Amino acid sequence: MSVPGRLHGRRIFVIEDDAFNLGIVTTLLEQEGAAVRFDGWGVSTLSRIENFMPVDLVLLDYRLPDGDGLSV
Repeated sequence: MSVPGRLHGRRIFVIEDDAFNLGIVTTLLEQEGAAVRFDGWGVSTLSRIENFMPVDLVLLDYRLPDGDGLSV
């Protein structure tokens, strides 16, 4: 019998423009049972988050190509 991960059933949206970091974060979250969606950053990001609603957490890169995480 498998035990659900600590994040089982949680919906997490990750905004990260670095593919290496995104892979690590996504893998770790999914191993803990989270449903993960992601985007690099751009005009479409906010609509993608809205389409994934409700979300439990948005993990946001502080440094993005078109701005910073604080401006989001």
